Amino acid sequence: MGDSHADAVVTAAQAALPGSQQGIRFRAAPLCLPVFGAHEVEKKHAAPCLALKRSLKAELADASSDVPVIVINRTSVYAMGYNETFEGEETGRPLVFFSLPADRASPEYLEEFRRHYLATACEIAGHRPLFLMRPIPEMAIDVPHSMAKAMLIGAPREISITLAEYHARHAFVWGLQDEAHEQCGARILNPLPYLCDDKACHASRNGRPLYADDDHLSEYGNRLLVPMFAKAFASMHKEGVALAQRRKEAR
Repeated sequence: MGDSHADAVVTAAQAALPGSQQGIRFRAAPLCLPVFGAHEVEKKHAAPCLALKRSLKAELADASSDVPVIVINRTSVYAMGYNETFEGEETGRPLVFFSLPADRASPEYLEEFRRHYLATACEIAGHRPLFLMRPIPEMAIDVPHSMAKAMLIGAPREISITLAEYHARHAFVWGLQDEAHEQCGARILNPLPYLCDDKACHASRNGRPLYADDDHLSEYGNRLLVPMFAKAFASMHKEGVALAQRRKEAR
């Protein structure tokens, strides 16, 4: 569940399932942070997001406790605002609020964000396995458009951000996810080993863009994450087998 970043990689998760009879129940909405108590600043997205969060509450209550939840969001944009020019929106302005809208991500605002994020994560993790995916690297420019323009003049363009730039942008969210892991056992999915090397995160591979724009992975790019999801599903299967064995021995 999540937003358009979840939509961009759900087919990779589907491809990683260990059995052909298994499937993904996908729940997402554009610019929607599934954190209970969060309100969207952009009114056109508020109603669909609220409806999604209400339905998630009901579905999570009904679903079997052994069904894992994978949360994939562009979480940093909700807390820190855009890092690129987007439809005239001001950069650096948080996209959600809890008590009052904020113009900047002040320490007080970030602490309020932290409390609600952890409360939601721990509420879910208290009843079922929860996976939180680290943020996808954001390139801040339209990758395929920029590469195409460069190719037209015969100057193929390599687009990337440094690991230092990535961690500067997403340090707050990484900290939240680490807290959720420590407090309530949320598991972490890290896409960086599949998208980055030891110095930079790259926007293309073999001359093909990994992104559909500046921050959403393309279908070509999301295939790089199939091994990440496969590893997570394999760990769940192994734990399930071990649990079944323990139950059998206890009889």
